[in-house]
Amino acid sequence: MEGFTPQRRVLSVLRGKVSALNYSYSGSWDIPLDWLELSGLLPYQKIALINPRPRDVLRERTVYTYVLPAPRGSGCMNANGGIAHYFEAGGEVIIQSYGTYLNAHQASTQRPTFLDARTFPPQYVEGDAIQFQSGWLDFVSGKLHFACVNAVIEHVGHIEGDHERAQAVLESLADHPAMQALGQPVCVLSQDIADLVGFHSYEAISLYPVNGSPRFNRSVMCWVVPGLEQTFVLMGEGLSGVVKPGDRMVACRYTSLGPEDIYGHTAKVHVLDAENRSQKMIEYRMDDYLTADLKWKK
Repeated sequence: MEGFTPQRRVLSVLRGKVSALNYSYSGSWDIPLDWLELSGLLPYQKIALINPRPRDVLRERTVYTYVLPAPRGSGCMNANGGIAHYFEAGGEVIIQSYGTYLNAHQASTQRPTFLDARTFPPQYVEGDAIQFQSGWLDFVSGKLHFACVNAVIEHVGHIEGDHERAQAVLESLADHPAMQALGQPVCVLSQDIADLVGFHSYEAISLYPVNGSPRFNRSVMCWVVPGLEQTFVLMGEGLSGVVKPGDRMVACRYTSLGPEDIYGHTAKVHVLDAENRSQKMIEYRMDDYLTADLKWKK
């Protein structure tokens, strides 16, 4: 389309203090509902987390997860899962959200909100509460819990874990474009699991550790290739030594929604617990929090 120049703009910046670290949870960041209302953030929205004062300056400062709403008035800002390794209880965090717009004119209608929650009550540093009128935001739309990594293939000659399954994956993908793209992480999921969660071929997903392993404490973007039965194999250079066979992972897919789509959006989360061999479906409903005109329910 001639003249089509998408722009990505900062919408909300929330600065606060970390209340607690929960390593055992599968990922997300707790923010009280009243602070979400003030900052313009929404439940289950994708966010960037920045540690302004990391202990290890060589570690990645920005990690990505999604908002988990906490009770109003609780004041809690909890780091859940592997991302907890990036922060300290009582330390500071900067939370940012982004919107995608079709052009500069549409983007210019949005004024970022800067909210300082390091003191009580939170104070606006600049801007006013977000009035979301155009563009798209990213929300969790599907999530796979407790998937156990069978094998890690860094390259054809370097396999860790279930060699038989890994070799079968390599043979099945011999002529697949995935074999030409090993520099970028690729997640090979069995077709039945991909169908249950709603993952599609070549779809970008985010992987998180369940147990908060210090080896793998950040999100990794990869794309999905449906594969053999009962398969969860990761392929790509640089994964060896970071992800290990037997690690339990969470896979999230995000979808971009415009203002007319946010209300009524439901994220269907298929939970597969390999240890207990149980499964269930959880639904997050945006209209539990918002009215039809995108105002918060009191």
